[in-house]
Amino acid sequence: MGGAAADGTLGTISGVVVPTCENMWGVLIFLRFFYVVGHAGVWQSLVVVLVSFLSAFLTALSLSAMSTNGPVQAGGSYYIISRALGHKLGGAVGCMYYVGLSLLAVLEILGAVEVMLYVEPGLAAGMGGKEGAVRLWAIVLLGGTASMVWGGMQLVSRMGLIFAAVVGLTLASYYAGLIAAPLPGTSPMVTGLSAQTLRDNWGPGYSDGVTFSDVLSVFFPCFTGILAGGDRAMALKNPEHSIPYGTLIAICLSAALYASYMIMWGAVADREYLKNGPSSAAYGAAYGGGGETQTG
Repeated sequence: MGGAAADGTLGTISGVVVPTCENMWGVLIFLRFFYVVGHAGVWQSLVVVLVSFLSAFLTALSLSAMSTNGPVQAGGSYYIISRALGHKLGGAVGCMYYVGLSLLAVLEILGAVEVMLYVEPGLAAGMGGKEGAVRLWAIVLLGGTASMVWGGMQLVSRMGLIFAAVVGLTLASYYAGLIAAPLPGTSPMVTGLSAQTLRDNWGPGYSDGVTFSDVLSVFFPCFTGILAGGDRAMALKNPEHSIPYGTLIAICLSAALYASYMIMWGAVADREYLKNGPSSAAYGAAYGGGGETQTG
């Protein structure tokens, strides 16, 4: 896989669809979707998905127009953008794109640490509480991801198949968990998939200080990373074809996935459970306090 990437032989699925989906399908699916549904309700959550999807879709259409307007050379998305907008505007957009990807990495790492400490609270022992544990484990994970980036596209391409399998298995398990709910030991606020629960959660129920803009800002990063295919332009067999088709396929697939999760969360538990999050009580017990509300 790594050698193929260097020779530019990747197709639409392996070179664009898979890496783009990997960039979009992050920790927010598992840690914040219930928060969005709890406050916005099902129908406004679907509006959030639609607004974010349209933004990403229109961006992908612009990328498609630029990537099919001539040969794609080294530089990936930056080259495509700077060729269309000029070096000055291209450089400005490229800098913002770099900052966005950097902050996305921070988001994913902090989310991973949150899950680690929830699953195994003992990892925070002797680290000065939750804050110290988050900082330390975030540095460890950041060092691990940096080492993979240092290994270059060859290593990233090889690891991509492993990561794709892990992400696919995790999403399948997520579906299975929502379908099988409530499991033994689950909060009584989890009703299992129920038409009545869906009706109860259909409309919005914002808490004080939470607005539609807040839940939109929490969800919107789920469509970050749509330029992953463009970044691998030199690794593609036919970038002029693969980038537009692969990016649009990944965005549409992700929108359908997100919408299904929003509906299922709205049908599986009552509103207060969704607002506060299934892990809030566990965090409070682990770190010596009450349950904390899940926020963006």
